[in-house]
Amino acid sequence: MDLYVYKAAPGQPLAIHKSDVEWLAYVLEGNGQLILADAEGKQTSVVNFKKGDYMVFRADTMHGWKGGTAEALILFVTPTKK
Repeated sequence: MDLYVYKAAPGQPLAIHKSDVEWLAYVLEGNGQLILADAEGKQTSVVNFKKGDYMVFRADTMHGWKGGTAEALILFVTPTKK
């Protein structure tokens, strides 16, 4: 497994993208929004998150992030790439 922490400043966006592996995200601090998108990158839905929430993604899930009213720290867990 690989572990890393993503820090999002309040209101800071992260562009729509995808990962080639599955992953789990656990919100350590703060809040924000997870933006889900279709294959063309067009937003399809928004999930608000806060401290204590977790999210699980399949590989190739199109998504982006936006920091909320407080700095968000999100712990990501992914399988180690070989």
